[in-house]
Amino acid sequence: MMLTVLRRLEDVLVQVVRVVLLAFALVVLLALALWVWDSWRGSKPSSPDGAQPAALNWKDARLDLDYVVSETGRDLGQAGNQVPLTQRLADAQLRPSFQKADQLIRAFVNQDPAARARVEKDNSSRGLAPVHPLLAGSGAPDAALVQRLLKAEQESGCAGASAAAESAETEAAAAARSTEDEDSSWFSEPFDIPCAIHERAQMAESEHGAGSYAAYVQGLPAALEQVLGHAELGPRLQQQAVSHMVGTVLTNYTISFDQAARALRGDAEADSDDSLLNLYSKAAETAFWSMLMSLLVLVVMVVVFIRMERHLRVISERAVR
Repeated sequence: MMLTVLRRLEDVLVQVVRVVLLAFALVVLLALALWVWDSWRGSKPSSPDGAQPAALNWKDARLDLDYVVSETGRDLGQAGNQVPLTQRLADAQLRPSFQKADQLIRAFVNQDPAARARVEKDNSSRGLAPVHPLLAGSGAPDAALVQRLLKAEQESGCAGASAAAESAETEAAAAARSTEDEDSSWFSEPFDIPCAIHERAQMAESEHGAGSYAAYVQGLPAALEQVLGHAELGPRLQQQAVSHMVGTVLTNYTISFDQAARALRGDAEADSDDSLLNLYSKAAETAFWSMLMSLLVLVVMVVVFIRMERHLRVISERAVR
């Protein structure tokens, strides 16, 4: 009697597993059919050729004109309110940081002048531009020099300031450079360190608001000391042209600066919380479906073992007879 009941339960369990597997297969086929149908419908035009879209009620539209003004000013460099590089270099609070960054880069680049000359020549580069006059010396810059450089920058931007800086060099250095330029006239222009830093700091100020320029410039020397003094990165950076080397360091420093700014605003924490929540949700969903599939496989294996045992028992009974 008990054996008959167990066999009945076994048959019922086998039928249930068959129904579950059949339903699972049908669901998969239905999902595949819906996906194919959506893909086929999506490839067709949504409206007939020549059909006009429905008219919108523009009377209730409210355009954000402040957005137009703010974004236009941002695209134009805060509507022309950007402080020139010359004024930044003449600022007593920013000048030491500019000087420190310039000195660190030049000291690193000039460790081996012969090797540096070969690297720059191989990369069709002229190396570093001359030291900016406002970064020379430790005292306050001359007011007349500041006005002259400011006028040159207003006329030609950073290029004008660099040209004015070159004119402040000694005649011997200028003559030596002109002789070298005869063989490298098609090389890229010398890399201007203050101008590159100024452009990145301006973008930081435009992105993160007032005070960002000073924070960017004042934090740069520490980053340069870490990177240029790194035992592993130093030799690899020496193999790069000055423009590429400094550009890479400034790019990574800018990314780090942007991350710090987002953290101060709380954006990074919010993004982190959202990412953790999504991670936990996906992990829980994956665990649930994994458990469900494991349970289904376990039931199938149990049924298979039961049926194998049943067939073996029948075979043994027939052998006895």
